[in-house]
Order: sequence, then C-alpha cells, then structure tokens
Amino acid sequence: MVTTTTGWCAAPATGWTPSRRTPGDGIVLWEYTDQPGVQVYTGNFLVGTSGHAYRQGDAFTLETQHFPDTPHHIGQPGRPSVVLNPGQVFGSKTTYKFTTAGPSFQHNF
Repeated sequence: MVTTTTGWCAAPATGWTPSRRTPGDGIVLWEYTDQPGVQVYTGNFLVGTSGHAYRQGDAFTLETQHFPDTPHHIGQPGRPSVVLNPGQVFGSKTTYKFTTAGPSFQHNF
C-alpha cells in the first residue's frame, strides 16, 4: 500500500477483493475492478452543508483508477498506459458487494 496525499493507493488482487470489514458485525465490503489501483479517500476535515464537521473515519470512498504517478511512467515496462488519444473512449468497470462473514467465511463468487 502506498501513502498518498488523500489516503492510500493499493493494487487490488485479481478477482473479488475484500476491501473493508466491520469488526463488530462481520459486514464485508468486496470490490472487483478492472483498474490497477484503488485510491482510499477519507474526507478528513470535511464540513457538511449544515456546518457539521465530520470526524476522521466517519466515512470513506474507494475510487478505482490508475496510480496517481502513472503519467510519469509512460512507456515503462509493467506500467499500464493512461494515454487516451483522440477518438479513443475510456471505460472501466467496478462492482461492489456486501456480505456478512463469520470466522470461517468462504466466498463463492
């Protein structure tokens, strides 16, 4: 996991990856993406429209994308390209799934 200015950036494993698990009730957020990285954004110091300031950890988002420094590595082996030429269309797919998990939970997807 690589620290960035807005959180962490991680390389997800192939297939479904457990992203977050609540310790009390065992709810698991699974994520599947065709993107090479996931940016974790926590919204620290976020102030809502009612003026309410949210604490660190009150919420988070998982943003699937290329790594933030990818434009600095164009053409390097093992690095996916972020170059989008005229006429090309960019598309990506990310799916989230919630499950509950006991101590011996085994997913079947």
